[in-house]
Amino acid sequence: MDQNQDFFTMKNVVEITALSEHNIRKWIKEFNIQVHETDGGHRRFTQETVDKLLLAKKKRDQQGWSIKDIRNFFNGELSNELKDQQIDSREHVTALEKRLQTMEEKLDTTMQINQQLISALKEKEQNEQQTLQTILEHIDAKFEDENEKRDRQLMLELRKTQEEIAASNQPKKKKWLSFFKKD
Repeated sequence: MDQNQDFFTMKNVVEITALSEHNIRKWIKEFNIQVHETDGGHRRFTQETVDKLLLAKKKRDQQGWSIKDIRNFFNGELSNELKDQQIDSREHVTALEKRLQTMEEKLDTTMQINQQLISALKEKEQNEQQTLQTILEHIDAKFEDENEKRDRQLMLELRKTQEEIAASNQPKKKKWLSFFKKD
């Protein structure tokens, strides 16, 4: 055994891989995984050995491979079925990548359209505010004109009323006195 290399005990490997000791022993034999043994016959595992066990577990649990397929994989052989699965997987990944790219392009287009809409709405809002301001100014001017016109009319009516009051307060000449006047 190389003294410079770190080794894991069976207990360590059980904790790391979440495999039982029985499965670890079985897989070491089945997949021809090399382990070191101490003088007392205890197995010691390298990081590479642990990684192989983790890979085998992943192939079995996540990818649905059989023990035979995993063994063939470690021996550098793949069944036609696995080769087809790999080809199908690559084609599926390629199709997904193309779909993702299309979706990203659509998203970019949508974002650009949204930015254009936001700009158009802001411009419309500014135009509406300017139009509203113009209308308010026109209403204010009209209101002011109407107030001035009303004020002039009221002043005329007031003067007329004052003149009438002043005229009514002046003594009236009595017409019956004019009867006695000589011409």
